[in-house]
Amino acid sequence: MISWSVLQVLTGKEQQVADIIKGLGIAYACVPARRLFERRNGRWQYVVKTLFPSYVFIETVMTAARYYQMQDIPNAIRFLGKSAGGLPEAVPEEQMRYILQIDAGKVDESIIVDKDERRRRATIRLALLDETKYIEVALGATSTPELLPV
Repeated sequence: MISWSVLQVLTGKEQQVADIIKGLGIAYACVPARRLFERRNGRWQYVVKTLFPSYVFIETVMTAARYYQMQDIPNAIRFLGKSAGGLPEAVPEEQMRYILQIDAGKVDESIIVDKDERRRRATIRLALLDETKYIEVALGATSTPELLPV
């Protein structure tokens, strides 16, 4: 069964590991990003930052052979969670739906816990496996699926 797993990697090497996994042709790998407004040189600009630093999300049919093949990739540290069979724990589809929406520049209003109009940011609550994380995203991403111009 195809499911999502999370591979922890060295910080800053997320995209490199995702490209290696895609190149092997054994799984779909992505590094979800979030958009933020930041003020630079007196102008508001969008910046793109990694949603979960040090994590690569992998969609595949996880077998023991694929598990060990991905563990041997340079800069890979470990998989998050362990299921009963010793393979990585699958990320629930509901959680992945929110993560992929944020990566696409959309935020569901139901997960917003705070808005800061002055900084143009919204704080959202996301669950990843058994952990709850609070993450800031661009406030414009909560009102429209399209990114605002720079």
